[in-house]
Amino acid sequence: MKNPQESWPSGTLGRMLQRLPGGRRVQRRLQKIRHRVLEAIDAQRDDGDVAPPPASHVPHSSLSLPALTPGEMLRQLLTASQEQSREQAESLFFHTVLRSLTPDQARILAALSGGSTYALIHVMAGSRLGLGMRPVLECITTVGKNAGVSCPDLTPVYVQGLMAWGLVEIDSTALPDLLPYEMLETDTRVRATVERLKQTGQGNRIVRRTLRMSPLGERLWTTCQFPEA
Repeated sequence: MKNPQESWPSGTLGRMLQRLPGGRRVQRRLQKIRHRVLEAIDAQRDDGDVAPPPASHVPHSSLSLPALTPGEMLRQLLTASQEQSREQAESLFFHTVLRSLTPDQARILAALSGGSTYALIHVMAGSRLGLGMRPVLECITTVGKNAGVSCPDLTPVYVQGLMAWGLVEIDSTALPDLLPYEMLETDTRVRATVERLKQTGQGNRIVRRTLRMSPLGERLWTTCQFPEA
């Protein structure tokens, strides 16, 4: 019978890791770290520190509730943090990040790998004098189309999610080639936003930026490029 550890992580993440260069080696590392965490959990239970709630106290619900309380989960994380190495901590972080990403976001990361940069614009609104400008439409960029994502209209959301994980960054300078920016400024959403601002008597300004992979994103990408054993 197949060892369950050999197929973890499973689902979308497992398939993604298997397709990435060096993904199998990353998968084996994650399996080892997971095994150590599970051993720590078992050790705590053997010592009587952690015990599952009595069956009579488990609330009846149509929802599938986790076996551990939030406090127990936090205790396990703190215990594991005392034993893990820096490399293990980073691997677990990357595992969490990859599990949170969509396939389209993975394609965007691939498009930004190797130092590639893409045009990005924000639409700003404020008074007609240009005071108190604030973004009303953000992260309109060419990277989604160039990466071949399945939902190009979600590209701004994808980019913001990657920014939240620290995998990409926006440079305040613009690319020398102005054509990508001019194309973005003809985007239906951009034109509709600018027109709405004009109709409400607000000033508007389009700022040009550059999207690139962050140093943390480059580390994750490099980690995933282990040669096959």
